[in-house]
Amino acid sequence: MLCAFISSSVHTLISLCVGVVFGSTPHIVRVDEYKDLFAFKPEGGYILTFRNDDRPGALSEVLEILHNVNVNVASLNVSRKVTGPAVGSESASNTKALCFMSLDDDVPTNALNSLKSLASLQNVSKIELR
Repeated sequence: MLCAFISSSVHTLISLCVGVVFGSTPHIVRVDEYKDLFAFKPEGGYILTFRNDDRPGALSEVLEILHNVNVNVASLNVSRKVTGPAVGSESASNTKALCFMSLDDDVPTNALNSLKSLASLQNVSKIELR
Protein backbone atom coordinates (compact mmCIF):
# COMPACT_ATOMS: atom_id res chain seq x y z
CA MET A 1 0.00 0.00 0.00
CA LEU A 2 1.40 3.36 -0.98
CA CYS A 3 0.59 6.41 1.14
CA ALA A 4 1.82 9.88 0.35
CA PHE A 5 3.28 12.26 2.87
CA ILE A 6 1.68 15.63 2.33
CA SER A 7 3.70 18.58 3.52
CA SER A 8 4.21 22.26 2.97
CA SER A 9 6.85 24.73 4.01
CA VAL A 10 4.73 25.50 7.08
CA HIS A 11 3.88 22.05 8.45
CA THR A 12 3.40 18.39 7.61
CA LEU A 13 -0.25 17.50 7.13
CA ILE A 14 0.16 13.73 7.28
CA SER A 15 3.27 12.13 8.74
CA LEU A 16 2.18 8.49 9.13
CA CYS A 17 -0.14 6.57 6.87
CA VAL A 18 -0.77 2.83 7.15
CA GLY A 19 -2.68 0.79 4.61
CA VAL A 20 -3.61 -2.77 3.81
CA VAL A 21 -4.92 -4.53 0.76
CA PHE A 22 -8.11 -6.60 1.07
CA GLY A 23 -8.25 -8.83 -1.99
CA SER A 24 -7.03 -6.39 -4.63
CA THR A 25 -8.50 -3.24 -3.03
CA PRO A 26 -6.27 -0.87 -1.03
CA HIS A 27 -7.62 0.61 2.22
CA ILE A 28 -6.19 3.25 4.56
CA VAL A 29 -6.42 2.02 8.15
CA ARG A 30 -4.37 4.55 10.14
CA VAL A 31 -3.30 8.17 9.73
CA ASP A 32 -1.02 9.79 12.32
CA GLU A 33 -2.48 9.29 15.83
CA TYR A 34 -5.90 8.19 14.52
CA LYS A 35 -5.57 4.47 15.25
CA ASP A 36 -9.27 3.63 15.33
CA LEU A 37 -9.41 4.66 11.71
CA PHE A 38 -11.98 3.25 9.40
CA ALA A 39 -10.87 1.05 6.54
CA PHE A 40 -11.12 3.91 4.04
CA LYS A 41 -11.35 2.74 0.45
CA PRO A 42 -10.34 5.53 -1.94
CA GLU A 43 -12.85 5.73 -4.77
CA GLY A 44 -14.02 8.43 -7.11
CA GLY A 45 -11.54 10.84 -8.65
CA TYR A 46 -10.64 12.97 -5.63
CA ILE A 47 -10.13 12.83 -1.87
CA LEU A 48 -10.89 15.72 0.44
CA THR A 49 -9.28 15.42 3.86
CA PHE A 50 -9.27 17.67 6.90
CA ARG A 51 -9.23 17.72 10.67
CA ASN A 52 -12.28 19.25 12.30
CA ASP A 53 -13.75 20.19 15.64
CA ASP A 54 -15.90 17.24 16.67
CA ARG A 55 -19.18 19.08 17.20
CA PRO A 56 -22.68 19.08 15.74
CA GLY A 57 -22.82 20.90 12.42
CA ALA A 58 -19.12 20.79 11.55
CA LEU A 59 -19.61 18.35 8.67
CA SER A 60 -22.87 19.91 7.51
CA GLU A 61 -20.96 23.14 6.79
CA VAL A 62 -18.59 21.18 4.57
CA LEU A 63 -21.40 19.33 2.82
CA GLU A 64 -23.26 22.58 2.16
CA ILE A 65 -20.23 24.10 0.45
CA LEU A 66 -19.76 20.97 -1.68
CA HIS A 67 -23.48 20.90 -2.51
CA ASN A 68 -23.40 24.54 -3.65
CA VAL A 69 -20.74 23.70 -6.28
CA ASN A 70 -22.38 20.40 -7.31
CA VAL A 71 -19.63 18.10 -5.95
CA ASN A 72 -20.86 14.59 -5.18
CA VAL A 73 -19.55 12.73 -2.12
CA ALA A 74 -18.94 9.05 -2.95
CA SER A 75 -18.07 8.10 0.64
CA LEU A 76 -17.26 9.76 3.94
CA ASN A 77 -15.23 8.40 6.83
CA VAL A 78 -14.52 10.03 10.19
CA SER A 79 -12.21 9.03 13.04
CA ARG A 80 -12.30 10.74 16.44
CA LYS A 81 -9.39 11.73 18.68
CA VAL A 82 -10.10 12.96 22.19
CA THR A 83 -7.44 15.38 23.45
CA GLY A 84 -9.27 16.54 26.58
CA PRO A 85 -12.32 15.50 28.64
CA ALA A 86 -14.49 12.70 27.30
CA VAL A 87 -17.01 13.29 24.54
CA GLY A 88 -20.36 14.28 25.98
CA SER A 89 -18.87 16.31 28.80
CA GLU A 90 -19.28 20.07 28.93
CA SER A 91 -15.62 20.49 27.93
CA ALA A 92 -15.63 18.16 24.92
CA SER A 93 -14.56 21.05 22.65
CA ASN A 94 -11.02 19.60 22.63
CA THR A 95 -12.26 16.61 20.66
CA LYS A 96 -10.85 16.48 17.13
CA ALA A 97 -11.81 14.31 14.19
CA LEU A 98 -10.07 13.34 10.98
CA CYS A 99 -12.29 13.18 7.92
CA PHE A 100 -11.68 11.59 4.53
CA MET A 101 -14.22 12.10 1.73
CA SER A 102 -14.09 10.35 -1.61
CA LEU A 103 -15.46 12.72 -4.23
CA ASP A 104 -16.69 12.08 -7.75
CA ASP A 105 -15.94 15.66 -8.79
CA ASP A 106 -13.11 18.14 -8.44
CA VAL A 107 -13.53 20.84 -5.78
CA PRO A 108 -13.31 24.28 -7.44
CA THR A 109 -10.73 26.68 -6.01
CA ASN A 110 -13.37 29.04 -4.61
CA ALA A 111 -15.05 26.18 -2.72
CA LEU A 112 -11.70 24.89 -1.42
CA ASN A 113 -10.92 28.41 -0.17
CA SER A 114 -14.33 28.52 1.54
CA LEU A 115 -13.57 25.22 3.27
CA LYS A 116 -10.17 26.49 4.40
CA SER A 117 -11.82 29.58 5.88
CA LEU A 118 -14.15 27.57 8.15
CA ALA A 119 -13.05 28.04 11.75
CA SER A 120 -13.93 24.43 12.61
CA LEU A 121 -11.55 22.92 9.98
CA GLN A 122 -7.78 22.56 9.91
CA ASN A 123 -5.37 21.07 7.37
CA VAL A 124 -7.85 21.04 4.46
CA SER A 125 -6.33 19.20 1.48
CA LYS A 126 -7.58 17.94 -1.86
CA ILE A 127 -5.90 14.93 -3.48
CA GLU A 128 -6.46 13.91 -7.10
CA LEU A 129 -6.43 10.15 -7.66
CA ARG A 130 -4.83 8.84 -10.83
